[in-house]
Amino acid sequence: MKKILLLFTVFQVLIYTCVHAQVGIGTTNPNSSARLEVSANDRGVLIPRITTAQRNAISNPANGLTIYNTDDNAFWYYNGSRWVSISHTGIEIDTLLYIAGTYTTLPLHLISLINAQFITDSAGIVYDTGGDMFNYNNNENYSFSLSSNDAIGYRFIVNYDIAASDSLIISDYITSEPIAIYTNASGTDTVFFDKSNIDIRFVSNGILTAPGFVLQFNQIYEAGPGDALPSVAGPWYYRPAQHAVMGGLHILPNSQLNMGNLR
Repeated sequence: MKKILLLFTVFQVLIYTCVHAQVGIGTTNPNSSARLEVSANDRGVLIPRITTAQRNAISNPANGLTIYNTDDNAFWYYNGSRWVSISHTGIEIDTLLYIAGTYTTLPLHLISLINAQFITDSAGIVYDTGGDMFNYNNNENYSFSLSSNDAIGYRFIVNYDIAASDSLIISDYITSEPIAIYTNASGTDTVFFDKSNIDIRFVSNGILTAPGFVLQFNQIYEAGPGDALPSVAGPWYYRPAQHAVMGGLHILPNSQLNMGNLR
């Protein structure tokens, strides 16, 4: 009987150890809050490195699944409904931002005349093929790209009235990730994005047309820390750390926020 009790006790201990055991790699004393701890002073940890296409092909990704995207050299995780870049979730420091072209006359473009072109202007306005007065045409498929070596991102102000099955799509030029899609809707929208290479495409079918869109773009430049005088002339917008998430470029007019040393 004693042997049976001893074996039963040992069995329980083994089960408890297996269930509650921690694993340490490079350490014999893993942190009590971690199931797995990897310790090293001359090496790192590599997680799967895959392309955007390979990532999107993962079937039923688990919430929290993490990969390194070799297309944009960034870590991405699955949040339960979509893939999110880790670089777009961190809090940024207080920053002053300069938005180009705010108080100047902007160049005007018809999307059909800049099709397949790279536009490097710091600011501008793009119309659909109908311009400011007329509906766009049927069976359109035009695109152009915005590019800058110095800007940290773009602001878009979009006035749109687009028919069903037609689409205005703003996306990341490098990864093709959509930033904004306008279809079967009308309104006005302002979008900030922290990439300096943007692709814009408009596609229409052969059935319906509508007034179309007017898209204003402005490059955004880093101007300096929030507690210092700006290094270039305004107009200025202040991005406080408590309201700024990378990828959002949340900014408000300087009249609405404490400007620190800026007057």
